[in-house]
Amino acid sequence: MQRRQTDGGPNPNTPAITFNVEIGPNSNPLMRVRIRDKDFPLELSASQASQLGRALLAISAVCNNASPPPEGTRIENCHFPVVKWATGHSNSNGLPILLVEVPGGAELILQFDPQTAQACGASLAGTAAKKHEPAQPT
Repeated sequence: MQRRQTDGGPNPNTPAITFNVEIGPNSNPLMRVRIRDKDFPLELSASQASQLGRALLAISAVCNNASPPPEGTRIENCHFPVVKWATGHSNSNGLPILLVEVPGGAELILQFDPQTAQACGASLAGTAAKKHEPAQPT
């Protein structure tokens, strides 16, 4: 039986893989995946990058789940529990930011315009104050 690695340390059964993004030809982003000593440049559309990012975050969340789903379960999307969060202002443009850390240590820095930040905060506070009632069967 293969043991799941959940502490973020290297798994001796997993090859060394690194991911980098750079500007490629025609000013298009290029993702470079390096596996051991081989480099694989990937041109991704915005949609493909979004799908890949969500999939990688899902892997991180599932790997850090104390009771993962059974083998063969397809993970289409998942909710990401917030481990830590912080608010502040962007150093580059002064706009409000929300930093969210999810299981596995990924940190997402979300930037808002001031009106959207206020609306989001108010909406989240209002949702948290309401008791969630499960939908009644019809």
